[in-house]
Amino acid sequence: MVAALTDGDLMEKLQYVEVVSEEVTYQTVTLPRTSDGAISMRPVGETVQLWSDFMSQVPPSLAFYGAVMGKPAVLLEAYNQCKLYRTHLRDTSSGLWHHILLGDFQDTGLWGTGNAWAASGMARVLATMQNGPNPANWTSQIADLALWTNEIVTSAFAHFDDASSSALLAATAFRMALLGHPDSAGTNLVVAEKIRQAVNSKIDASGWLTSVADPLVWAQSTTRSPEAQAFVIMLQAAWRDYWASQ
Repeated sequence: MVAALTDGDLMEKLQYVEVVSEEVTYQTVTLPRTSDGAISMRPVGETVQLWSDFMSQVPPSLAFYGAVMGKPAVLLEAYNQCKLYRTHLRDTSSGLWHHILLGDFQDTGLWGTGNAWAASGMARVLATMQNGPNPANWTSQIADLALWTNEIVTSAFAHFDDASSSALLAATAFRMALLGHPDSAGTNLVVAEKIRQAVNSKIDASGWLTSVADPLVWAQSTTRSPEAQAFVIMLQAAWRDYWASQ
């Protein structure tokens, strides 16, 4: 969508739009769903399965497409997927989300990175609804997304201490404050700043964030993770943008 919006060549622009539209159709029409409508993380031909990772991928892309292309039904679908995934994956005692449910195997653990993905993804959907066309039409959805996102961040801050998930959770806390939706207690931003400083102290001489979760073997830690590197950049950008707004 970014390429379609910025490419000066009309034919290339149309090609980008066509490709993106095909992907949205695949996500919203072709992929299997649960009986209540949650889109499967797994492709066609495999058993329906829900991953918290999905939240950083499909809902934000649907929301952006819906806003840019003037398709409010697709933007609403992004919100609905957040709502449905929360219904399925949320642990009622902690407010955190399970990692993988349904399908051929499950990971019912409350994985730090998975929760960070979920919170970050919902914050992006919120931002699109709030800053896109006709934000007054999405007042209740924006309120829900703010509540759900802050619920994860607040609970996750008390449960996880690996540098990678902490970086993305802190980035989300800064983004939520920037969007005008800090947590009700007002503590997440304070914790996020402490995490930012701690994360920066864990970056080694080669620029790698250490003390991170292994993105391929979830139960293990490692010293180098490409996704953790991305989380550091997202944290620094969110921190920069928040303070630039003050």
